[in-house]
Amino acid sequence: MSESKRTAGQLLYRPQKHDDWGYLRSSEPDGCGFLHVVATARAGRDISDREMDAHRRAGTDPFGPNALRIMLCWNCHDELVEALRGIDEFAWSSMKADCDEARIEAMRRIDACRTALKKARAEGRS
Repeated sequence: MSESKRTAGQLLYRPQKHDDWGYLRSSEPDGCGFLHVVATARAGRDISDREMDAHRRAGTDPFGPNALRIMLCWNCHDELVEALRGIDEFAWSSMKADCDEARIEAMRRIDACRTALKKARAEGRS
């Protein structure tokens, strides 16, 4: 059996009205318009019945923080990796480059990193 490709698109945290706690769905609908569950986050610890009841009363998701972290990593992964690759390439090439050219290129690559980080921060709040 060959390895399948990763799910296309972004992840969405509980986008549908009746999604259960911790659900992450693909942003890419299938042919029928259905958004498939890609992952389900959990708390990573035991949660007491009392704590679960408190979340039910408050209408909050005890798995939400982990689900949002997974979504953030997934949705910003490509931009962050590309920005880091750019810095890595620059670090090696700048050893040989003219100082003015190196400064200009450094500024361009740092801007790319800042843009990726800004997106990651914005995604983390959604």
